[in-house]
Amino acid sequence: MLYRVLHPFSRLLRPLFIRDLRVHGSELLAQHGPIILAANHPNSFLDAILLCSLFEHPVTSLTRGDVFRAPWAKRMLHQLHMLPVYRVREGAENLGANYDTFKQCETILRNNGIVLIFSEGLCLNEWHLRKLRKGTARLAFQCWNAGIPVRVVPTAINYSNFRRWGKQVHIHFSNSITLADIPTGISEGVSYQFLNQQLQQALASTVYEAPNQQALNEAGYFLPRPSWRDARYYLLLPFSVTAILLHAPLYGLLHYLALGWINDNDHADSILVSVGLLLYPVYWCLLVGLAWLFLPAYTWLLVALLSPLSLRAWLLHRR
Repeated sequence: MLYRVLHPFSRLLRPLFIRDLRVHGSELLAQHGPIILAANHPNSFLDAILLCSLFEHPVTSLTRGDVFRAPWAKRMLHQLHMLPVYRVREGAENLGANYDTFKQCETILRNNGIVLIFSEGLCLNEWHLRKLRKGTARLAFQCWNAGIPVRVVPTAINYSNFRRWGKQVHIHFSNSITLADIPTGISEGVSYQFLNQQLQQALASTVYEAPNQQALNEAGYFLPRPSWRDARYYLLLPFSVTAILLHAPLYGLLHYLALGWINDNDHADSILVSVGLLLYPVYWCLLVGLAWLFLPAYTWLLVALLSPLSLRAWLLHRR
């Protein structure tokens, strides 16, 4: 229920928080499963939010198990189509629960569903593909052995930054890996290694590599801010100034969260965008309500339109 409510909500508000979103292989977004999305993991739960918002059909995400400890969190996360995966660092005694999670994934995929797994197994804010864990191969072979024709889709997620509102995102879906691509007559362990190698190679060709933000900018992966020599710069400028005036309190709060309270946390960017998504409708209602109470008649209509339009223009105006 909660997933069905938030899915269109996140789609509607996404252009107000993402400056430019490009998807290579977008024909996948309308397809049914059984599909395993095998993705890199640079930006915590924002990776799952973006991917889930893109697909027309529900996507079940595998999530670190420690966030399921509280009963209320467990209920809410299940409502959001999330299932727990435990690592050794979260307690070796919990590893057995992964069998239950993979069994649930098998059921979802048998019913032509879509499962998202982060094959690196760890989130770090960096432009680098790390060595893949074996979880993706285990889930894929579990399904193939059960007669489920799963496709494993290498999914690369690339961000222009990890700390600013209005980032650019490039998502690349590579060609699917199926059981037919795995050599026959080899052991289970070698089969796992072969699948991981194919997946690593596919992701390595689509995950951007850069040691830092400056190197990423110099590589030219993302669109630069409009130059002052560009007419678009002056066209967007008044709307950008309007956005700053209208949204200064909201942006100030998000800026404090990003640079103060959660600055050195690899989950900071996800928290920043998620809080922004949740707060913006409330803030928009507040702006419109104040305009209706204190400004001339029908000015509230202008504020209602200018708020999202100017915010979008501001994103296009800044880098």
